[in-house]
Amino acid sequence: MNANSRSCLARPLFVVTAALGLFAAAGGCASMGFSSDTGALVKQASFDHNCPADKIKVVRSMEGGIGEASFVVDVCGTEQRYKRLGTMYEPSDYPRGEMLRRKFSVDIDIIAVPQAADFRVEVGDSERRRIQEEITERMEQRQKEAMLDAWARVRRVVSTIHARMSAPKTIVHESLIDNAQELVQLLPGLNITDDPMLAEVTHDITNNLLVDVWKLRKSATTRKALAKAAETILAKIPSAPDSTH
Repeated sequence: MNANSRSCLARPLFVVTAALGLFAAAGGCASMGFSSDTGALVKQASFDHNCPADKIKVVRSMEGGIGEASFVVDVCGTEQRYKRLGTMYEPSDYPRGEMLRRKFSVDIDIIAVPQAADFRVEVGDSERRRIQEEITERMEQRQKEAMLDAWARVRRVVSTIHARMSAPKTIVHESLIDNAQELVQLLPGLNITDDPMLAEVTHDITNNLLVDVWKLRKSATTRKALAKAAETILAKIPSAPDSTH
């Protein structure tokens, strides 16, 4: 049986050997020679590097072990290296896109509640008030939790600055001030109840804690002043709620 009459039992796996990782795709039949792999290899290189197929040329191929080979490919003027790993690729292992869409598709059908049978119509005044109060209570609880989270963020960032600047010997990282800078950008959006104290603390952090890192590294006086400013801000932060209650 010659090479042209043999059926394809498996396809080779092409892997681009790059520093950033491995990218694989199906090529021609494993029973065929290197020249038969060229079309699939060109398609793979075109996909990997967004390069037109007519600008891709296999420069050199080197045979390895059984079913293995290495290729040097000119891709839009840049040399890339690919390796064919025998018959590791099995097409049946990978479902087609149509099958995936059938398995994981979502169909949403929204049916309106008929007005005559709407359960809300039959709810009495007392029950309606109870539902409204329950919804209001839940909303207020969520707002409270959101504000507690905002204050926790402030406490975490400011207390870290205070601890680092109060230490006799400390290493000042860029992230120390970067975190405070990021915090003041977030706080206006986190202040969903327009808490004036949180707005005041945001202003204090912006004006007193965003100090140049280089100055902090060079000047003990600047570090001491920053520790004092952080201590003043910490005094304005509400105490954290007791998690045991």
